[in-house]
Amino acid sequence: MNQITKPRSLFLNLTQDLMFKNYFKLNRNLLKSLLKAFLPLPQNSSIKDITILDSLIPSLSSEEKSSLMDLRVQLDTGEFVNVEMQAFPHKGFTQRILLYWAKNYGSQIKTGEQYKTLCPAYSLIFSTFNLFSETKKFYTSFSIRSDEVPYFYFNKDLRFVTVELSKFRKREPSDLVDLREEWCYLLKESKRMGEREVKELSARGEEMKRAMFHLKELSREEGLRLVEEAREKAWKDQKARERDSFNRGKVAERRSLIISMLKNGMEISLLSKFTGLSEEEISKLRGLS
Repeated sequence: MNQITKPRSLFLNLTQDLMFKNYFKLNRNLLKSLLKAFLPLPQNSSIKDITILDSLIPSLSSEEKSSLMDLRVQLDTGEFVNVEMQAFPHKGFTQRILLYWAKNYGSQIKTGEQYKTLCPAYSLIFSTFNLFSETKKFYTSFSIRSDEVPYFYFNKDLRFVTVELSKFRKREPSDLVDLREEWCYLLKESKRMGEREVKELSARGEEMKRAMFHLKELSREEGLRLVEEAREKAWKDQKARERDSFNRGKVAERRSLIISMLKNGMEISLLSKFTGLSEEEISKLRGLS
């Protein structure tokens, strides 16, 4: 029997870091639109120009690792911005983001320069998974300020903005209320969008019209398509390995618990009732106790 091939999506998956990076690096006007929508810039300020810097921040010592960011940007007003798309949760994630911010901030100053020349640095982090259980909001802005009233800032040069796309629930372009939600929708739904969604999103304004046109053009790049498919396959394989390892661990944990309960005199019939295992299976485990 011939295997049914799943049809390709219309567009690249912008929640893949490499696709995200290419999408915005090749169109700075769209990157300006993204930053304008998510950064807590001072009221009435605008981003007139941006410079995309080298994504690699060299190590400060021979023992330290260099840091590779998705997009490292400098605004015309001097602020530095680290922009990242994260699709995989891992331990130490927030510590890593803090370290990247510190390197980005510290890279500005050279020996002999005054500290007052330092410009504010932002970290704008998009994630496809939940970062914080304390809030249901998808957008959160963090800074350093006092813990008690009256609130005041220790220093305004540090700012973290997180966008948890996993918490963004709107599924139709007609439900969106502003540019921030439009970008969330485009980033999260890019791989699943059909012609209707494309038409509705493009009709919302010039910025989304340009965003959709650029996505269409980039999605025609066969090389990027092949990279995307290879990375998605690798991700699925990794998740399958993790799931198998977890299941094996759960089986071993349950078996150890049953053996312990047998040692403490619990009857096989009761164990069978509460665990779902047959009495025969439990009897075999008793032989291991």
